[in-house]
Amino acid sequence: MENNEVNNNINNEQPIQEPVQNNLKSEKPKKKSKLIFFIIPIVLVVAVVLGIVFLKKPSDGTVKTKKTVDKFDINAYIPFSKDGLYGYMDTNGKVVIEPQYESAGEFNNGLAHVSLVTEGSFLREYQVIDKKGNAKINYKIHYTPLENGNILIDSVLYTKNYKKITDDKYKMTYDSSAKLLKWETATDTNKGLMDLDGKIIYTHKFKSDYGYLYVDRSDVPENFKDNYCVIKVSDDGYKYGIINCKTGKVVYNLTEKTIYEYDNNIFKIYAEDYDYNRVYVQDDKVVYTAKLNKDLYYYGDGYLYTYDEKSNRVYINTKTGKEQSEKPEIKLDVDLKNELSDCELAPGFEKIESNRGYGLLYGNKVAVPCEWEKIYPFPESVQNYLTTIGKGYVVAKRSSEYYLVSTKNGKTITKFDATDVETGKNSVFVSYKDKDKKVYSVYSMISGKSLSSDKEIAIGPNYVIVTADGKKNYYNSNLKLIYTGEINK
Repeated sequence: MENNEVNNNINNEQPIQEPVQNNLKSEKPKKKSKLIFFIIPIVLVVAVVLGIVFLKKPSDGTVKTKKTVDKFDINAYIPFSKDGLYGYMDTNGKVVIEPQYESAGEFNNGLAHVSLVTEGSFLREYQVIDKKGNAKINYKIHYTPLENGNILIDSVLYTKNYKKITDDKYKMTYDSSAKLLKWETATDTNKGLMDLDGKIIYTHKFKSDYGYLYVDRSDVPENFKDNYCVIKVSDDGYKYGIINCKTGKVVYNLTEKTIYEYDNNIFKIYAEDYDYNRVYVQDDKVVYTAKLNKDLYYYGDGYLYTYDEKSNRVYINTKTGKEQSEKPEIKLDVDLKNELSDCELAPGFEKIESNRGYGLLYGNKVAVPCEWEKIYPFPESVQNYLTTIGKGYVVAKRSSEYYLVSTKNGKTITKFDATDVETGKNSVFVSYKDKDKKVYSVYSMISGKSLSSDKEIAIGPNYVIVTADGKKNYYNSNLKLIYTGEINK
């Protein structure tokens, strides 16, 4: 299969990726009136109250990165190749952008990434184009989509609609583990951190241009009020500190003591001779420090635990700091993200369970009965689109058999003769291999038709490519053949 035909994700180094195979897996005139003197104070009071309400933080105080879900476009233009160059056609096979690019990616939100033909140069040049082939942005190296929908392109931060957020004076990189942007400028020795919306939250003035800033975020469950990070400053030696990852507020000042982050806002601070103290940070302060060389763990619902000199467990209330030997009766705020990862569906669905198996609940209605060993969702953008056309599906497994099940009535739509089924791609197709692993197949959730081949099938959002007899055959979301082309040499 040729390169750059199907591109579902853009990574940091290579904007155009390899094909995705089914690897299975108006104001009125003013009037003088005494009434106005009574109305104005009332309006002002209401405005102030509303402002307080809307500016108030959520009652649960949780820290959440704003997640954006792109709208799935069933009519998105399809990349294709001809004579070694790439262009785009519509879902009926009509050419809409002539082949002229070295590579071409998928259209998303009306925009796509392409690489230009650069003969005699080792460096590629890239563009973001619209549906008319007009260049919206040119870039050379990095294209990094962020969790909140913004994009870092060659060290400049943009919105998802490609409006510039940050000034060109900043040189920025994305720290994916800390989920923060590191920045520096060429005019001074300041360096620091920005949030994903381009707001500077932390600045350190280094002694020279060679200083470096490291940051490590403590992993916490979603119901935690705050999240804290260790910062490590390399500037004529190393210094460590602790900051609020969202606001940048310094919780523990820079020190020569080595600090490591652990889960649940617990940090290990080393003293001399390898001795250490573990501390718990909450409400922008250290609320508890364990005894020397004693470990500290988060128990749940506002409690920590450690061990005394006799190795007995001691529980600590994080609000009062009071210690107790009795095990607290609490509702464990266990992070169930991993357990529920197979049921992260479109908003409204909830996983339910009984002694007969797993199912899905939508509001107060059972969408899928509790009779399955495993439930596999489709990406949220796909689920949302299917809902707009009156459909909704999941793949469910029982006794090593896979079925497509309707979330409208819980009925089985079809059975897949497969050893495994792929549902994770941003596509309206289900892909699978037969049990003998000799035949590749795709099922269209739009038309209800299937297509099989003894060669791997490349899966796009709204199309598939089947290679046969030296030709590449393009099929749309209804599995209708729309274009046949040569394989690039």
